[in-house]
Formats: sequence, C-alpha cells, structure tokens
Amino acid sequence: MRSGGPDADASSVLLPRPRQWLAVLVVLSALPAFLGLAATAGRLPFRPGNAPLVRVVPGDATAGSERLPRCPGRPGHPCRHADIAPPGVDIRRRPSTAALLARDGAADDTARAAQAAGVASAADGSAGTVPCDGDGSDGYRVQALYVVAADRPNRYAAVSASIQAWAAGVDDVINRSAALTGGVRHVRFVTTGDENSGCTPTVVQVVVPAGATADLDATIDAVRAAGYTSAARKYLMWVDANVYCGIAEVYQDSDASEFNLNNGFAAEFARIDSACWGFGDSVEAHELVHTLGAVQGDSPHHTLYGHCFDEYDRMCYDDGSGIAMQEVCPPERDSLLDCGADDYFSTAPTPGSYLATHWNTADSRYLIASGGDEGAAPSVEVSANPMVPGLPTQVSASVTLPDGRHTVSLSFQPSDPACTLTHAAPDADQASLTCPAGTTSPPSVEATVTDSAGGTASATTTLTLDPTPRPSSLELLVDGEPTDAGAWCPITGTLTARLLDGATGLPVAGIPVSLLRRAPSGGPALSIGTPNTGRTGTARATTKLSAAVLYAVTPAIGPWSEGVLSTGQALQIGACTARLTMSSSPAAVRAGGTVSVQGTLLARAGAHSMPATGQRVSVELRPSSGARVVVLGRATVGSDGRWSVVVRPGVSGTLLGRFAGTPGLPAGTARGGALAVRSS
Repeated sequence: MRSGGPDADASSVLLPRPRQWLAVLVVLSALPAFLGLAATAGRLPFRPGNAPLVRVVPGDATAGSERLPRCPGRPGHPCRHADIAPPGVDIRRRPSTAALLARDGAADDTARAAQAAGVASAADGSAGTVPCDGDGSDGYRVQALYVVAADRPNRYAAVSASIQAWAAGVDDVINRSAALTGGVRHVRFVTTGDENSGCTPTVVQVVVPAGATADLDATIDAVRAAGYTSAARKYLMWVDANVYCGIAEVYQDSDASEFNLNNGFAAEFARIDSACWGFGDSVEAHELVHTLGAVQGDSPHHTLYGHCFDEYDRMCYDDGSGIAMQEVCPPERDSLLDCGADDYFSTAPTPGSYLATHWNTADSRYLIASGGDEGAAPSVEVSANPMVPGLPTQVSASVTLPDGRHTVSLSFQPSDPACTLTHAAPDADQASLTCPAGTTSPPSVEATVTDSAGGTASATTTLTLDPTPRPSSLELLVDGEPTDAGAWCPITGTLTARLLDGATGLPVAGIPVSLLRRAPSGGPALSIGTPNTGRTGTARATTKLSAAVLYAVTPAIGPWSEGVLSTGQALQIGACTARLTMSSSPAAVRAGGTVSVQGTLLARAGAHSMPATGQRVSVELRPSSGARVVVLGRATVGSDGRWSVVVRPGVSGTLLGRFAGTPGLPAGTARGGALAVRSS
C-alpha cells in the first residue's frame, strides 16, 4: 500500500492501493442512441464544435448507491456517471498543505513497477524535470494549471514546485510504460529551462470566480474565459477544490490517423482535485491519458465507462459499469499503462492488431517519441561474404539506434530481380541471398531499417563473385524415390533432378537440367523437359513412366562444369492396382451446405506404392431413398497422392469415391460415411 505519506491533519486519509478511489469516468460506449449517431455520421471534418464530446461527472462521493448514467443523446452534450468512493476516502475533505507537500508523486512507484517488469528507461521525475523539446512552448503540448476559486485560500506559491514534480511523475508513467514495448515516449509539456539547466513543466496560476470550481463545466468555462482555449493544448488542471477525485474529457474516436479527434481537434481539459493530488498511483496520469484518447469503446478489453477490465494498469478498474475484472498482469504493474499493450498504448503494436489499425495513444502528437531528440536517426551498415553464383550467401546488417528506441522493421532488397532473399526470421539482421548460377554481374543489396520513433536509414553493399570452379553432384528421383525403389506403374510420374555443391552439400540454383529418356535397346534420347533448378537445387518435370533409361544432363555454367547422370538401367514396370481412400466432414448438414471430402489415390506395383498424380476422382452420393446415384464433384490427385473437394449435397445418403481407371491402372472405389442432410 502506498500514499504520499500520512496527511498532517484530521481531514486526511490514507488511500489504499486498489484504484476504486479513482472517481474519474469517461463514458464511451454505454448509450446506443449517442453512439448510433456517432457511428452513422461518417468521418467528421477536423474542426472544433461538431463532434460529440463525452464527459463523466462523479456525483456525491458518499452516496449509498450508484446512479445510472444520464445522457441527453445529443451531439456536443456530455454523458454523466456517478461513482462511489471507496470506504475511508472522502474527496470533499481538504488536505492540509503539509500533507500535500509530503506526497512525492509517481516517480518511485513507476520505477519499482518498471524494475519488476524487467524494463529500463531513463525516466526519473523525482527532481521535477522533464525532457526539453524545442523552445518549450511551440506545437502541441500539455499545459499544467493550478486553478483556485477567488474565495478560497490560494496555495500556488506553496504547491507549484510539488505540481512540477507530480507532472514529471506523469511523464515517468508514460515513458516507463513505453519501455515495456521497447520504445520511448515523454509528455510534451509546456516548459521553462533548456538542455543545460534542465526543463521543468510550467505551472500557470489561474484564479477563477467564486463558485467556478463547483463542477467541471463551470471550471472549463472559467478557464476558457481566462484565455486557455488553444486546440494545441491539453490542460492538466490541479484544482484546489474538493468536488471530484479526477475527471477528464475524451472523444469517442478510434480512427488511427493523425486526424483523430483526440489529437488536436480542440482544447481538452483534465481535472484533479486536491484530495487526489500527487499519489504514487498517479491520478494525474490517468486523467491525462483519457484526454489522449483512452480507452475507446471498441478496444478489446473496454468497459462501458471508458476504462479497461484486464487488470492491472493505470486505466483499468471496476468503474461500476458491470464488467467483470480480470487479473491478467501482476498488481505491481498497476502504476503503468495498458496491461497487454493491446487496448490503448503500445510503441510497437503487433501488425494487424487493434492498436495497429485503431487509435493508439502512443502516437499522440502531445507525446515526444525520442526523449526530445526527434532529429536523431538510426544508422545501418550492411555486409556480405563473397558469393558463389548458384549458392546461398549470408547478408548481415548492423543497426545503431538512438537511445530508447527499438527496431520496428529491417528489410533487405537485392538489385537483381533474379536473385532471391530468405530471411532468418521477420526483421532479423541476417538474410540468405541466392543468385542464379549464371550470374556474371555482381549484385548489390540494400538494407533499410525503421525505428520506433519513425526514423529510417538505408545502406547498400555490392557483393563480389567467386568464380572458382566447383564440383557438383546430381541425383535423380521418381516421385521422390530412387529409380530402383521397386516396380513402377505405367502412369504419370514426377521426375526430380537435384543438383548439390560437392564441397558443402548446399543446393545449386539457376542451372537448366535436361531430363531425357531412351529405350533400353538404344536409339535416340527423347526430351522430357529442361527445367531450371530453383533455390532448393531441384528441377522437376512430369512424364508417363515406361521401361526406359532416364538421364539428367547439366551444361557448364558459371563455376559449375558439365554433368551427366543416368539411371543405367530401365525402370521396372509391373502390374498395378489402385488404392483409393476417402473421408468427409461434417456428417450432418443443411440442404445446400458444404461438406469437405478428401482422400488419397495410390498406385501399387507389387509392394511398391506411388501417388497417382494427375488422375481424377469423382465423389458420388447414393441417396437413402434408393434414388439414382448422383455425382457431387470431382478432384485431381496431387503429386503427394492426396485429393480434396467441397460438395453441396441436397439429400441424405452415403458418400462414395470412384476412380474410373486409366491404361495401366485399374479402376478403384471407396465407401464414405453416411451423410444426413436436413431440409432446414
């Protein structure tokens, strides 16, 4: 349990670690009428005043029962939801100044949470400093405000330095959370100072009229009247009042683009009242992340009131919306953002995931992606061993990244389109490059890296060719087996010639192989085909098998000498039988529904089996009514002997498989299972 230390007066309380005390809710998806309007309106123009803004206002913290959400259902009007404060917490009681000054914010808690998670980051807000960025005021930024009503004691002079430290603690929450996914993010505060002296968040004092802190609307109106209206600002307000714990604004918009309404559409406000200032579980961070766009109502683990239910993280808690909480991450993870990095914050979302295709607060323009050094870029060097044409060679990249960043993508691109690249793994720093055996011009390879801050770099290297003559070996297979494996059926078979480097046993790519056959008694050699060896060193052609002598011949090309391989003796052809198998699923289906049927067709000559490549199998149905057998579909047997087809039966019956036979291979049948077809 952590609080910022016991308060010094009787009105203070020690807050428990569980965050039921966060009385801050933003209703995102609870109201069909409101969301129906947002969903059908299309993409709104990016200008203030025309998008539905949703706010939630906690009511009486001591209420004995939870109020239901109240929502007018009209664009621009807030929804409101009241939460019950946890036992022992009375947000209406004013902490003493001494008690506030004893609270040290989120720095220590986030450091411990990051250490427990096994990640490191450079964040340390304990001194009240944050990264410098530009001139400290230009661009999209978070402005810290101390807000007090004119009829209340003004404690700005006493607490402004603490607010700076608490704001820096918010930055700690953001950056240590970014480190969980290998990135860097800092809050782009309005600051004073420079790189030499260090930068601190600017805390502006705003005195509002008496009564202007009675509710959020009145406070926003008063702060706006004081001139704080910039769409380039998120206003993080420490309000010296005792109405709420915290409350924030958020737009219901999960569009992934930079034009997301939470990304500079209009000024947005977050309010934290004095009872909840400066605790280790930062309410300030919770509220600011709301204004950045969390948690959207279509995210994987959203509640109905703008939070998440996969504990523990800074935006997840039981907010009274009736969604059951799930403990996915350990409790010490509670000080950081997005358990699972899948709902609202990740610096490296999985391609195709929710955060890769929807709004990700880590992409907010109010955050700094590289510790203030946005101009820094990665660098990459690429190298490769000398290449033997036809053999694979390793290409390597050495990447240097600015501090705090990680590699998002690393790719290689050869200059010669005839060359192929095989990555050891996605984004791996090594790849295997293979160019055809006849390559005479040295190819080049470009490596391109992109880092988590969007920085890119490229480098190119030109390979050298090694023309030293090399030995090779050929092997010749029929349907994947040696030619003397047994007797063969006189049907279509697949001839495979494989060329290997004699020194390393690696496959040789890009050499044409002439596949020939000659009658056992002699005579001219007849061509079966001249395929090229691919990256695996194999060249294939199909032919009808007969009692012939087979040959594979390669020309002299590159470092490779001419090669000739003969079976030496004719294939043995024997008497054949067909073996047909089949299975199907499901066993019951509605009329016109789909049933998958699959099986094998093998040709057997004595004890030797071979796939009946290219043969046709028909799938038939014998109706239960005794009606005539009907053909439902046909399939072609592949080179592995397998076949499959999807059929749509109209009546119940028994499935049958039938092979009609071909010269040299008799017909075959297979009986499938019973099939029940329902009329509805």
